[in-house]
Amino acid sequence: MSTIKNPGFIALVLCFLVTSCQVGHEQKELSVNSLFSDHMVLQQQEEVAFWGEYTPKEEVTVSGSWGKEASAIVDDNGNWTLRLSTPEAGGPFTVNIVTNDSTITLNDVMAGEVWLASGQSNMEMPLKGWPPNGPVANSEEEIANADYPAIRMFTVVRKLSFAPLDTLAGQWDVASPETAGEFSATAYFFARRIHRELNIPIGIIYTSWGGTVAEAWTSKSQLRKMGDFDNDIERLENASEQKTTLEWFSKWDTVAIPQTKEGWENIDFSDSELNQLNFSDEHWSSI
Repeated sequence: MSTIKNPGFIALVLCFLVTSCQVGHEQKELSVNSLFSDHMVLQQQEEVAFWGEYTPKEEVTVSGSWGKEASAIVDDNGNWTLRLSTPEAGGPFTVNIVTNDSTITLNDVMAGEVWLASGQSNMEMPLKGWPPNGPVANSEEEIANADYPAIRMFTVVRKLSFAPLDTLAGQWDVASPETAGEFSATAYFFARRIHRELNIPIGIIYTSWGGTVAEAWTSKSQLRKMGDFDNDIERLENASEQKTTLEWFSKWDTVAIPQTKEGWENIDFSDSELNQLNFSDEHWSSI
């Protein structure tokens, strides 16, 4: 048997072997969805799911200051999920998400009852109302008295998608006179009543979109079973239709919606040209 006597060559081979073993295990920073953040409310006495991303094959441990913890091994795609036992209603607690080189700490976490508030514009209307013609009765008084630190609302940021998403954006806000005006009015009054009756923390995950139809909130697989929406599904799966839809919705980002009664009364429709006596609409298209 021959012997390799060149130390540099041996070191090069070892380096190659180590590098080869790491191929496919891309390093990822520890992360969790924004749903898991400061001021969150966890469903009490439940096995609550946590999920996020990290380096494949590494271990992630989630522990609560109430004395429970759970661990999981990250899969080949860098995703991890686990379930953590939660305590009886109470708090505040802290939650630590730990790996061999990272720690994420969630502060002011409560355990209580968590509800999903979803729907159309009747769920979307904020506690401050929609002036001038969409007021909420006694809204100013209600906002001024909205001092409920045990009521928290997570507002999901809207995102148009033609396929199910496994992540979302948003943040938890504690009910106070400074924040409650932006809360869904329906969800707020619902949460307040339950909180007063049960005297425990209440979390609301709020997601709504005015004017949407029930089918938009229903999975494609279930719509397929009904058979009444096959044509609509096929249209939405068409790349051209998707592009047109995305372009249309992107225009809403440029629309400035007044937030006060005075703003609506003085809104500029940029239509000064239209009220001129000599205005011509001959170039307009016919429908």
